[in-house]
Formats: sequence, C-alpha cells, structure tokens
Amino acid sequence: MIKLFIDSPLKELFFKENKFFINSSLEDCDIVISDAQKSIQKATLLHLPVLKPQLMDGRLDVNMSFAIRQPSFKEGFDDFLRGISTLPLNLKRHDIDQNFWQKEKKTIVLFCLDGLSGYILFRNALPHLLEKYDLVLVSSDESKEFIRLYDEKNFKEIIYIDYQKLESSLSYLKASLKELSSLKAHFLFNTSFSNKPLYKLLSIYTNATSKVMVKGNLTYMNLVQYMEYANIYARTLDTSPCICFEHYRYIDMTKAFMNKSFEVNYSLERIKEDSIKDKTILTFKDKNYILVSLETSLVEKRYKHFDRVLTELLEHSPNLNIVLCGQKQDLKLCSITHANITNLVGKLDLESLIFLLQNSALNVVNDSYISHLSNALNKPTLTLASADNLGRFSKYPRELRPNSHTIYEDAIEENFNGVKLFSNLGLIYPYVAKKFSVSSINPTKVVSSILKLLK
Repeated sequence: MIKLFIDSPLKELFFKENKFFINSSLEDCDIVISDAQKSIQKATLLHLPVLKPQLMDGRLDVNMSFAIRQPSFKEGFDDFLRGISTLPLNLKRHDIDQNFWQKEKKTIVLFCLDGLSGYILFRNALPHLLEKYDLVLVSSDESKEFIRLYDEKNFKEIIYIDYQKLESSLSYLKASLKELSSLKAHFLFNTSFSNKPLYKLLSIYTNATSKVMVKGNLTYMNLVQYMEYANIYARTLDTSPCICFEHYRYIDMTKAFMNKSFEVNYSLERIKEDSIKDKTILTFKDKNYILVSLETSLVEKRYKHFDRVLTELLEHSPNLNIVLCGQKQDLKLCSITHANITNLVGKLDLESLIFLLQNSALNVVNDSYISHLSNALNKPTLTLASADNLGRFSKYPRELRPNSHTIYEDAIEENFNGVKLFSNLGLIYPYVAKKFSVSSINPTKVVSSILKLLK
C-alpha cells in the first residue's frame, strides 16, 4: 500500500473513500499532499514527492497537481552532456522563403512519439487535420509497420525515431536532430509529453515557426520538466485538466488546435483477404475461435499464467478453439499444447494478426497496442491490465466500446478511482508496480470473465 501524508481538511474523507492508501506521518510517508510551505520544505529536505491538493466537487483531487521534485543529479548531468554533445551539429539554415511562409495550406510537423497504442487512439483525427494542413509525421519506430499499412499516404514525409538508438548512438542522435532541423514547417504540434530528455531535444531542433503543446494531464512530468517544455513551445492548448481516456484527449486537443468542432469515429479498416501473404491464415475466417495474445512490451504488463488459464478454460469448454499469438520471446509464457490450440506465436506479420483479430469471437490480450487494435476493430475484447495509466489507456469508456472489458488485480478494482489519480501522476509505479502487476490477477478470474463474455 502507498503511505500518504495529507495536509487538508478533506483527509478523513479521502482515506475513507480510497482504502488503497495508508494515512501516514510526513517522516514515514511515500508521498506528501500539501500546499503548506512548512510541509513542502520538510518534504523537499527528505527528497519526497509533493502534490498540491485541489478541490473538485467537494473532493480532494490531485489530477493536475505537479510533483515538486528537484531533478536528480543524474538527470541534470545527462541533460548537460546531451546539450554539449549536440552543439557542434552544423544545423542547416534556411533563407527566408516568402512563398512558403505565405502558403494558404500550412504544414504541420506532427509529433506522435507515444508509441503505437497512442498512435492508434489518435489517428482518426488525421482526416480533419488533412482538410487544412499538409502533414509531416515524427513517430516512434515501433509504429512503422502499422503506419506503412494504413496511413503512409497521408503524410508528405515521415521521420521514424528509435529512442534506444538516440540514447546509445551519438551519430544517430546528431543525424536525427539534423533531419528535424532541415524541415520547413509552419507548426510543430506535439500530441503528447514525455519526461525523456532527448524527446525535448527533438522539439528544440525541429524547424517550425510556431510550436504548440497541450496543457492536459501531464503524465510522468514534474514541475521542472513542464517548465522546460513551456519554454520551447509558443502556444499551449487549454484542454481538460482531468484524467480522461487518451482517444478523447487527442480529439479535444485537435479541436482546440483547429478551433472547430467535429465528430470522430474511432475505427480501424478491416484487412482484406487478398493482402494476406500466408493463405493458411484465411482458413480461420470460417472457424469459431478466440484469440489469446501473449504480447506486450513491458515486463510488468506481461501476464504469466496463461498456461493455467487455458487449461481451466478447456476443462470448462472442451470444444473451444484457441489461437495463440505473440512475439518469439513470448513463447516461454505459454507452453501448453492441445488439439484445440493453434500456436502462431512468432509466426504472424501485422496484416495476419489484424485479420485474426477481426474474425475472432473474442480477443483476450495484455494491456498493449493489440488491445487497441482489437477495440478499434470493435471486437469483443478482454484486456488484462496493471495499475499503469488507469483511465488513460484502460478501461475503455463504456459509451465508446460497450463490448470491451478490462480486469485488474482485486485491490485495484476495489479502489479504482483512488489508484487512477496516482497512477497517472507517475507516482504509483515505484511503490506498487511489482506488488500489483498484471500477473496478480487470479487465473480463475480470467477464465470466468472469458466464459461470461462467450455466452
């Protein structure tokens, strides 16, 4: 449990409604919630994160409170080194081109660096931007295959960024910054924030006349990091400060940027049969099966009990057909063999995976981009989730996807709203990520959820 010191008249009410947290003294707590200068000073000396409390509808709310923390020595030193290493880049300089800057159709450099999950939740806003703007996309490398399949034609140019290479290769960092500095755009529109210092550098070196950011809920970002971003961007879009589902946040910020209202249909185009290279995949179209995906990029989001789940499931429903998928490294997560299980782990390209998702009776997935693929296809989806990013990437709002279901470890479900506040401030991770990982979900609970959804 997380130990809190709360300096607010609503302390008793907060702890009564949020049993996931323990009332603690300042000296013994994990997090301080206070706007009293004396408490803040003491917490700073103890190197404790501090939140400034706000009231919303008569309740204690910390959605938009910034963690008041000094950057660690390592953070500051790393920024210093990166700053020095990028000075001698000989960046390309542009002569003033009045014809370009006065063009009626402006150009936006669109930063979508929040991974494939974020891109899937954002992409349905693209047609509205394309009505008025030419788009240059700067995206994380993991989204490349999906963008090539669905959206490549929408962009004048695409720059893919591999963050691991940014960190490990100075030559790759310099080349990336030079490429961004050689762009010529009217706007830089950043769809999300990261506390990764090298993403901040990408913003600095992108050649755009006006740089636009979103106020929103600034996940994983403390006050110092926010102010560093604010100094880079000329305009801040004033979207809702409340934690909301990311698809809605993306739509709200696009409306704010364009200063107009419009409707967005959250969807994903189905894969056509003639685009499938492995024709054996087409045989699944006429089968009644559930798809179980083992894949996720983060260890704490990887469910480790699929063997038990599938064993129990087949005991209840011996005629059920199951298709397993995932990356090669996921093979060790599920070793069960059965006549009714087709193991395609490590054998699918993206088109084949989406084809299987769109033709299944139910998709059972970890909290990953595959959950968002399934939900965008409007398929019945059961997502096994941890306490990370609650309310932003899970659960799916009922009005958006009524056939989407998410299950968590019991302690999280019992205190969902309280955990959500701290999860989205990035403060829950150091304390509960290991104790309340997705693998804490009881396999029997997963089985009963699957059987309920198959009725």
